[in-house]
Amino acid sequence: YNVAEQNVTIMQFPRDTYVTVGDYYYHKINGLYNYCIAEVRDEGSSDPEKDGCVRMAEYLEKNLAVTIHYSAVMDLDGFESIVDAIGGVDMYVPQDMYYTDPGQNLYINLQEGYQHLDGNKAEQFVRYRSGYVTGDIGRGNAQKLFISAFISSLTKSLANADASMITNLAGNVINYVRTDMTVADVVYLGKC
Repeated sequence: YNVAEQNVTIMQFPRDTYVTVGDYYYHKINGLYNYCIAEVRDEGSSDPEKDGCVRMAEYLEKNLAVTIHYSAVMDLDGFESIVDAIGGVDMYVPQDMYYTDPGQNLYINLQEGYQHLDGNKAEQFVRYRSGYVTGDIGRGNAQKLFISAFISSLTKSLANADASMITNLAGNVINYVRTDMTVADVVYLGKC
């Protein structure tokens, strides 16, 4: 988030992207967070999820030659709950999406068209990748569509929010998002 220019930049990485984690060691980015949790846990961290996220940001800074000021991580339960807390997301689903994987407890069944996605359907949308010709790259492109629709829905929800909606959203963020940002940082950036 660029405060001066009031814009957000989001970068996505294909899951099989390799990053350097040591002088002679490479790791796929889709497993880097778990690697970082194990690393900080071995070092005695009292909050491995948060400290692992910070460590991952450090590896990304090194590999991308960029500065990352803050980091945050959210699990899938948080994703569903936060989408539900803002009242869902309205968006166009660009194709029929069907996939089942009982091993992951993943069941996707969405039809093409404009619709309202609750947290469960939103998770189905962002996790779907088997039907894209470009596989994970196609999923990344679909996730960009979702992020745009989510921001639009969030903005509308906050503009019309009552105290209970804001309390519910804040509770979900507190319960499911681990970050190195302070409350003061969040308030400052929220006002920008």
